[in-house]
Amino acid sequence: GGGSSSSRTDVLNVIVSRVPGDCDDRSDSRETTRGRISVVRSYGARRGYRDDGDGSRGPRGLLTKTFGLRRNTAAGMGAPTTLTVTGIVFLSMGVFIGWFAFPRMIHNKILESKAINPRSPMRQMWEHPPITADFKIFLFNVTNPEEAQKGEKVILKEVGPYFYHEWKFKEDLEDDSKSDTVEFSFKNTFIFDEMMTLPLTGEEIITMPHLAMLGMVTMTKMTKPAAIGLINKAIPLLYPDQTNAFMTATANDIMWNGLDINCTSSEFPAVAVCTQIRQNSASLHKINNNHFKFSLLGVKNGTVESNRYVVNRGLKMPMDVGQVIRFNGKHKMDVWPGDECNRIYGTDTTIFQPFISTDTNLASFSGDLCRSLNTDYVQETQYNGLKVFEYTAMLVKPEEKCFCLNIQLCW
Repeated sequence: GGGSSSSRTDVLNVIVSRVPGDCDDRSDSRETTRGRISVVRSYGARRGYRDDGDGSRGPRGLLTKTFGLRRNTAAGMGAPTTLTVTGIVFLSMGVFIGWFAFPRMIHNKILESKAINPRSPMRQMWEHPPITADFKIFLFNVTNPEEAQKGEKVILKEVGPYFYHEWKFKEDLEDDSKSDTVEFSFKNTFIFDEMMTLPLTGEEIITMPHLAMLGMVTMTKMTKPAAIGLINKAIPLLYPDQTNAFMTATANDIMWNGLDINCTSSEFPAVAVCTQIRQNSASLHKINNNHFKFSLLGVKNGTVESNRYVVNRGLKMPMDVGQVIRFNGKHKMDVWPGDECNRIYGTDTTIFQPFISTDTNLASFSGDLCRSLNTDYVQETQYNGLKVFEYTAMLVKPEEKCFCLNIQLCW
């Protein structure tokens, strides 16, 4: 001991209280520091303990070296201890995991969970979304049909909204793992919400342009202008009760139940037109081979569409999840007079990429409109207590002027 015993007091006090074994043979001089030292030395001598020359006591300094305990002398004051080095290592690991590894792991997990993998919960939610979309319909009633027929300005009165909940399911799915895509058709189901529609009931009488008749004339002018005379002769035969270009019916008939198209005439104009109707009747409700009904949405309710979408599954490129790649086998449309308007881009409207910010362009493609729709960020707001981003669409943009067939009415 000598002068070194006092410098080892703290270390030895720790060791003497924790060393296991038979304590009955220890020295009785335990009241002083030196007494404590003699106990440890006596015990260590019997048990094979030795002094490693660095203040460590025990089998090869096991206890003191393990816990980083060293002689606290003037010569060793500046040397880093094992405890300090170990602490720095664990601190560095904590900072790395907390600031880099863990956020990256969460980021990758979110990307993985958004992919529409056939075996993932996200795929089930994507195929059959558990929530509905609010669908509101506004109709415009023509209050002066006789005057409008004579060329006067049409006066309109808005009627609505008629409120529906829309379920948007995906059917007839076909996966392609090589291209990381899935092909499907939509099945839309509309459920009428009577309480949200009040005081309207759907039995309101509406007068509006006869969409089926005008659509027939417009398509003929665009595709076969030479046949317009034939169409003019066929219309009175297909719509015997029609006296002008307007139809009058209940809101439910216009939206869902349908208006008659009569193909019983044997006259050539009617036969020629009805032959085309029978070959392209996907948008009509077929009663029999000679009777069809036209409505705005009736044929779409509870029916699997004929349109086919091919979208990215997001397994290989997570940020492209849900992006429409092809529509009815085509990579671009051919219905608009400009390339930009015919371009197909955006999601299928039921899923969007993760990590959306105010700078994200949330584009979607609508097969019913034959076009893609861009959105513009408006503000951050709240919906049912949640912070959300509000966007608007269908703003007039110079680069999208090809959507306006009559440019003078758009600009």
